[in-house]
Amino acid sequence: MIGIFRQKNQGNAVILIIYGMMLKFGMFLHPSGPVRHPGDDHYLYTWLLDWLEPLKLPAIIYTLVSFILLYLQATLFNRIC
Repeated sequence: MIGIFRQKNQGNAVILIIYGMMLKFGMFLHPSGPVRHPGDDHYLYTWLLDWLEPLKLPAIIYTLVSFILLYLQATLFNRIC
């Protein structure tokens, strides 16, 4: 599987999305909203929650945002390596 993504072909991005959705199928099947823990020290995470909380978005939106962030990290990591 790693050999496929090392080719850096444009079609591999589509395969990566499909593969990622299959791996995260349970996350899409039973979405859950964000969880705040007391004493969280993650400033970007708390800022993002403070920014999105007044919008009263359904849990699936948070799931999609997390999947998109994971996908962007994977594609950026693929470009670097």
